[in-house]
Amino acid sequence: MKNKTFKIISIVGIVLIFLLGYALKQYNKPHIDIKNAEASIYTSVHEIVDEFQQDEFLANKKYTDNIIQLKGTIFEISINEGYSVITLKSKNNSFGVICNMLPENNLDAIKHKKGDVIEIRGVCTGYLLDLIMVKCVLINNSNNLK
Repeated sequence: MKNKTFKIISIVGIVLIFLLGYALKQYNKPHIDIKNAEASIYTSVHEIVDEFQQDEFLANKKYTDNIIQLKGTIFEISINEGYSVITLKSKNNSFGVICNMLPENNLDAIKHKKGDVIEIRGVCTGYLLDLIMVKCVLINNSNNLK
């Protein structure tokens, strides 16, 4: 009985140590300056949406936690708790890309209107009902996209 209890306590202790190590690693993760960072992937809203619709698992593996720069058409601009949110539309109107802008880009975001074609760089966090990008900034040039 003592031996079994010791094993259980040991296993729980080891799991807690690994969880603590992972939490510390995530907490100490360096800040990424999206404005000056180079994107890992350049694409369009249509291409990224098509990939997620064809195989969500592979698309998540490819895009999630990467800096993505994409070009698309504005479907909606809104303000959520003081932050600008730009939704880019895809060919399939029930699916789009929600871009949560950095606070310093709020004024730039609201200068645009529905139907404008823009380029945005941000971190892809995955797919819920739409594709979600955070820490987004507007890009002024479009020479990196096809």
